[in-house]
Amino acid sequence: MVPIQNAALGRALRRLFDVPVGAALRAGLPGRRCGSSELIALLRRRLRDPIDVSECTDPEVVRTALHTARGLLERLPEEQSPHPTIVGIADLNPANVLWDGDRCRLVDFEDGGLSTPACDLADHFEHIAVRPRNMYDTQLLVRSVGLTPDERSALAGHRVLWAVFWLLALLPGSRAHARNPEGTLEGQAERVLDLIEAGCDRPSVE
Repeated sequence: MVPIQNAALGRALRRLFDVPVGAALRAGLPGRRCGSSELIALLRRRLRDPIDVSECTDPEVVRTALHTARGLLERLPEEQSPHPTIVGIADLNPANVLWDGDRCRLVDFEDGGLSTPACDLADHFEHIAVRPRNMYDTQLLVRSVGLTPDERSALAGHRVLWAVFWLLALLPGSRAHARNPEGTLEGQAERVLDLIEAGCDRPSVE
């Protein structure tokens, strides 16, 4: 996406985030798929299960990333239930962003719901269809959406969680592994290690 499209996407997300949460709550809107608490519980459960990396192209880097991620998840507080402040779309696969030459329009809210800006934007930025191709200008989007300093700090913690999510989703035997080029899993393992080494595990996730 070119800068003008990224800026338009940021404005579209800001309009969505400005939907009154109180009205959404009264209407019975649920939390988004894999909100903070659900995501942490899912990752912790998956990482505690035995994982066979023998079929990986580079088993060692995948094994190291899984071990490092496991240590991170075990250090996080047991409960993470941030108060929702926005309505989010959840799945911002590029196919769900429609550009008409002037505005971005968002489609496919199947997994959307009550959320926080940090959780939703981290999901968007780390999506496997987005990040390897640098589809989104993350800095421009953060500015366009207008994250507060606290939300920017929380964004870093959420990004590493979503990176781990995709690491697990790409393991051999999965649908994501089968439909992505060889080496995608290993690249994701390196992504997880880079984020954790950069200190993205230190800020609170919300």
